[in-house]
Amino acid sequence: MRGFVTVIFLMLFSSACHSQSMKVVETNATHNIELKSLMLWLIDPAADAIWDSVSTIIDRNGTTNIAPKNDEEWESLRQQAAVLTEAGNLLMMPNRVQPGRIWALAAKKLNTSGFLALQATLNKDPDLLFKAGEEIYKSCSGCHHTYANFEKSTSLIPQGTKSVDQTNRHLNFTQLAKH
Repeated sequence: MRGFVTVIFLMLFSSACHSQSMKVVETNATHNIELKSLMLWLIDPAADAIWDSVSTIIDRNGTTNIAPKNDEEWESLRQQAAVLTEAGNLLMMPNRVQPGRIWALAAKKLNTSGFLALQATLNKDPDLLFKAGEEIYKSCSGCHHTYANFEKSTSLIPQGTKSVDQTNRHLNFTQLAKH
């Protein structure tokens, strides 16, 4: 009898876990930010934070090295590096992938260079953070050269698309590369 109760409990527990994970998948797939908004609100600010964090200024007053100075600055950059690391994954979601080989390569490079920045922040290594910033720049510029046409579009929402698709309840940004 005790074995029977254990089997029933395990079946119910397993079923509950499965339905819970299904809910998470369904919930996560319900709302998506448009690609261009993802760039403007997440990726660009995170990349700017990394790029602005380490530099050397040489002028008539001498040399000034700029780098994170305390734990709070390193933590802030760590968060931005994590955003860039995961942004590479977000760009590979099926509703965001663009045609051609460059998209996947640039997304992978963003993921790996973001992770390099993350390692730099964990080690508080400004030289490695500078190198990561260079790699992030290569990823962004390579992708933008192929897919983004900033000269022709000044709108946050590509022409001919809806900002909110009422049927699917998600922001539509799949046309970025074409505008």
